[in-house]
Amino acid sequence: MKKSLLLSLLIAMCTAAFGQNLFTEDFEFGPLDSLEKTHGWIRYSSNLPNNISVVSPGLVYPGYVGSGRGNTSLITNPGGNGDVLYQQIKVVDSGSLYMSFMYSIDSLPSTSPVGYGICFNPGDGSTNFNTQLYIKRLSDSRYLVGTRKQGAFALRYGKDTLSTGQTYLAVLKYQFVEGDANDTSSLHHFSYGVPAIEPPMPLVSSYDGPDFTNLAFVILTNNYAQTPLFDGVKLRIDGIRVGTSWQSSVWAMPTSVSSGNQDSRIPLSNAPNPFHNQTTIQYELPAGGWVLVELLNAAGQPCGELHRGFQEAGVHHLLWERTGLPSGQYTCRLRFNNEETSHRVLLLD
Repeated sequence: MKKSLLLSLLIAMCTAAFGQNLFTEDFEFGPLDSLEKTHGWIRYSSNLPNNISVVSPGLVYPGYVGSGRGNTSLITNPGGNGDVLYQQIKVVDSGSLYMSFMYSIDSLPSTSPVGYGICFNPGDGSTNFNTQLYIKRLSDSRYLVGTRKQGAFALRYGKDTLSTGQTYLAVLKYQFVEGDANDTSSLHHFSYGVPAIEPPMPLVSSYDGPDFTNLAFVILTNNYAQTPLFDGVKLRIDGIRVGTSWQSSVWAMPTSVSSGNQDSRIPLSNAPNPFHNQTTIQYELPAGGWVLVELLNAAGQPCGELHRGFQEAGVHHLLWERTGLPSGQYTCRLRFNNEETSHRVLLLD
């Protein structure tokens, strides 16, 4: 009994220390003219002309686990209006939520006095972007960074002057604190090195305004819903990691894709397999969450979607009809929040 109790305490302590990784994005695809509808990124509301794109190469920040992997997102806006893209994560309503990422600013003209490109949003159906990486232009090549908790309240900036053309590591943190109007948004910022543990003092903190009951979305944006508009900026964001602790964000290694034929948290299968005209995809979700089920051809290229959106926990069935696809081997890939599993399917003539 004493050994069991001790083991339980150790597990609880480890969970608190290392937390849970909720989302990782290294943009290991593309380049693409638009990030929308790729790897789970979904456009929020208005369809405006200036897309968030994916370009090569990815950013490099020595010592960071996301450094030099894949490509990078590019947030640019020559016309004053653009995308808001989101990823749904597990709802977090206690403790802390961290988001680490590399970023670099290529261009910061006078039309870009202040703005942001990445932040959190709650899961209550509202648009309350918060805990942003704010950028305040000082000149074409110099700027400050800061953050704030609520959009109607004061923006707080650090005192360090930063340079365009350099890659930095940023960590945004929202901390839930018991009581009213005392949660905190903060920003850690680094020009070199990756601390093994969270530094005691962030670059800047903001506690002004009402608290959020939860957070459930990662946002990438290039101007839509911003005042003033962040017009003309060229901002690269890469190596995004979201977790409930410093370790599960800043030090989170890329998640691997599991095969449906291996031991997977999300069982994925189809019947019949092989098939001629139609088959039924079956999977079981351990909890409610955002789900993408898509088809890949033998070259690994997306060639169709069977489902995109929220689903409740439990067993689900999707009908896959041939609809003109040539015979051959396909992969059915399922993404649930930040987990992926795949299953091979053979289509016959």
